[in-house]
Amino acid sequence: MAYGHAPFSAKTQKALQMAPYLNGELFKRKHGVDDLGLWIPDEPIGDFFDFLFQYNFTVEENELYDEELELNPEFLGIIFERITNKDQGAVYTPRLEVDFMCRLALVKWLEQTTDIEKKDLYRLFFREAGTGEASDEYQKQGDFSPSEIRTLIERLENVTICDPAAGSGAFEVGMLQVLEQVLENLYSRNNTPEDLKNKALDPYERKKAIIANSLYGVEVKRWAVWINHLRLWLTLFVDMPDDLKGSFEPLLPNLTFKVRTGDSLVQRIGSKTFPVHGHADLPQHIKRRITQLKQKKRDYFYNKNKDYGLIEQEELAIFRAILDEEIMQRERQIRDANRVKQKQLALFETNAEQMELDFSEEYEALRARLEAEIEDLKNQKKSLKDNRPFIWNIEFAEIFFDRGGFDIIIGNPPYVRQEEIVDPDPNRGLKPQAYKDALLEMLRLDFPDYFTKSRVELDKFKTGRKPSGRSDLYTYFYIRSLRLLNPRGVHVFICSNSWLDVDYGTWLQEFFLRQAPLYYVIENHARRSFARADINTVITVAGAPKRVNENHIVRFVAFKRPFEDVILSDNLLAIEQATTILRNKSFRVFPITVGELLREGSEIDQNLSQLDNHETFSINQLGKYVGDKWGGKYLRAPDIFFTILEKGRGKLVRLGDIAEVRRGFTTGANEFFYLEPLGPGSKPGLLRVRNGAGWEGEIEEEFLKPVIKSPRECRSIMIKPEELRYRIFMCHKSKKELKSTMALKYIEWGEKKGYSRRSTCNSRTIWWSLPNEMGNIFWGKELRERIAVFISLKPLLADCRLYVAMGDESLQLILNSIISIFVDEIKARQYGGGGGPRSLMVYEVNQQLVLSPALLDNRKEQIKNILLQLALRPVGSIFTECGIDPESDVPIAKQEPKPLPDRKALDDIVFDALGLTEEERKEVYRAVCQLVWERISKARSVTRNG
Repeated sequence: MAYGHAPFSAKTQKALQMAPYLNGELFKRKHGVDDLGLWIPDEPIGDFFDFLFQYNFTVEENELYDEELELNPEFLGIIFERITNKDQGAVYTPRLEVDFMCRLALVKWLEQTTDIEKKDLYRLFFREAGTGEASDEYQKQGDFSPSEIRTLIERLENVTICDPAAGSGAFEVGMLQVLEQVLENLYSRNNTPEDLKNKALDPYERKKAIIANSLYGVEVKRWAVWINHLRLWLTLFVDMPDDLKGSFEPLLPNLTFKVRTGDSLVQRIGSKTFPVHGHADLPQHIKRRITQLKQKKRDYFYNKNKDYGLIEQEELAIFRAILDEEIMQRERQIRDANRVKQKQLALFETNAEQMELDFSEEYEALRARLEAEIEDLKNQKKSLKDNRPFIWNIEFAEIFFDRGGFDIIIGNPPYVRQEEIVDPDPNRGLKPQAYKDALLEMLRLDFPDYFTKSRVELDKFKTGRKPSGRSDLYTYFYIRSLRLLNPRGVHVFICSNSWLDVDYGTWLQEFFLRQAPLYYVIENHARRSFARADINTVITVAGAPKRVNENHIVRFVAFKRPFEDVILSDNLLAIEQATTILRNKSFRVFPITVGELLREGSEIDQNLSQLDNHETFSINQLGKYVGDKWGGKYLRAPDIFFTILEKGRGKLVRLGDIAEVRRGFTTGANEFFYLEPLGPGSKPGLLRVRNGAGWEGEIEEEFLKPVIKSPRECRSIMIKPEELRYRIFMCHKSKKELKSTMALKYIEWGEKKGYSRRSTCNSRTIWWSLPNEMGNIFWGKELRERIAVFISLKPLLADCRLYVAMGDESLQLILNSIISIFVDEIKARQYGGGGGPRSLMVYEVNQQLVLSPALLDNRKEQIKNILLQLALRPVGSIFTECGIDPESDVPIAKQEPKPLPDRKALDDIVFDALGLTEEERKEVYRAVCQLVWERISKARSVTRNG
């Protein structure tokens, strides 16, 4: 036996010859590593072994409920995270989350592919209660007929699962453990058919078969793939029968074609990007080649075929043959369409010219699309070379062209902020912007009907469909990995939760609502999944891409206790079956239809908003999807928020449906338009004023209107025009109409200073004529702890830093209620600036849920008196208004709220209409104060740490 250039002694060589032959692939020389002539002296090797032997090691992977008494192969995953986390966004997934995701993925997939009762599937895969051997015999494990057992075994022995960001193999190992346990359970049942029992494999052979039939992965870092292989080998090694130790045949399988090295997102050769294809309709001669390829890969896995190169060449040849077939199909379509056109024309003798024009336009559009596709396919074929980068359809041809894609995609994609996204493939070396452009191209190619302008214009995005330039890398992993599924597949990711609430998540939200049914969005409030990464996560479960029905239910699940205490079969069944809000001490589930999510996150045409019930119009009538705070509203909102939604059913309306909230005006030249009154002018009707540029003079009072420039000008909720600091120059007359006025002189002064040439001013027909944005209700765009909606007796003008609307006294009171403040606080964006401001965009204010003013028609006199009372005092901080001390030693949640008397009188009117109990009212005060305190405390901590 040869050992390269290693100078082993005769004794050592003899010992090595008697060692079990595990697998040459595990220890084979790695190109670019072992061929560099590197040499490590004995001394550091000895020191390294001394270091290792300070610890207890085991080659056995811990299972879900094992005690962590020894260092096991999972430790390799921790090493992987520590090496890659800082610059490449890789975070190792703990085994508890891995086990939960694997089981949930398999249950949802079996729901899609069998008719077996859901309750039995959940009981097969999840414990009823308790942990450890003592409680095992009491667990419900599902009640299956012999036929159902046969179906389950057949499905589970052939399921195909892929992790597109495989890292060190956490999900492959997790799936291996779960499948092995469940198959062992099914094979050992009393009513399992005898023919199945007779062919049951031992644990070693069963695990090997699971890896061969079911597990796949892709990872861009080559050394991480080696760790992945090593963990799978070690998992097999622990179950290897002792009598195989003297075997001269390799004991462990070849994993080269199971976990592959490559970039899952960008498949590019030169300037050509390859899309992911999935075909079930292939000619028989190609199907035969794919069947043969599967067998060759299987033989290679089991060490019956050692010619790796020939298998790769066959993969490439099959892909070329499929491209040829696709080209021929499109050429046939063009010929067939031309024949149909000629036949149709022959049927019409009258108006032949018009008919020819109509048919020709239709035919030319079809031909243009097909010719563009043919050209693309030819370019793909031309770009292929023997030494190719990773391409999904080539590496896994047996999956995509035989099965249409994987059954399950599962994983934890890397989290990389947009400014840090770079090409992960050093051999390709695209510049950062070129790689980001390639990611966008990948979206268009994977889902052309959704993302692109047309099948002919594949290089252009459809209006409103281009992703935000701030999108994190994981958002692209979502889209690509969904494309890897077959039509009945299931997608499970654990990922950053930021896309649920931030702007760049809007396009991903809409994609799920229109193109891929989202089943669950799961968050754990009791414990973060990734202790070493500053990331809060959610687990999402979705189906394969298809047009989503607006009645499809998405379930937002918030677990209140650690996963190990709540991932129980009965809990999961209750969540699966929930159609209304369900809450208990362990979890909360908020079910909501896709139609409702689209309506709440979309702009609504003002004509439609006049309808009595916005749910009556079709989702196709909605305007642009602008996103919603899914995390803030459905996962992290306090329980009392859901009580309000339940009791407010039929009583709450969207503000935009009963009032038009608009942004105040933008002048384009504040130093010209905003003027401070200095006193009476030299004549009646004139007012002496000064502007921000230092000009002082007199202008007719009719052109100087009171204006609110900032919420800070308002002491009480009632705005008094005489107390406002500024007047706005508001003039809609032409110069001819202004002849001999002081206003005309002021306009001419402004033109000399160049204000008329500024872009905003220059865009107006009359540059000094501002829009008349008036109202009697005003919101500050950004608020800290002094929170109010300001009102006025008469309509006033407002600056762009405020939002403005018109409404009666009932609406004014409702908007100032603690209920409205609470709802705003849940939806608001939070910034880390001084004082921890929160902000709402104008569309978000329009979407705000408020009590219908019609419910207060019988209390108008009382409402008027309360508003007049509030107008007599300054607006206090939210803590003063609610009578809660956030800095007390007593937590906010345990304090007794003592709201100011007039504040309580106002809130009670809304509380009464919603039917809240006394304790529920207190809970609203506590919840608002808790949210505001967390917001401003976070900002203070950032300031201190900075």
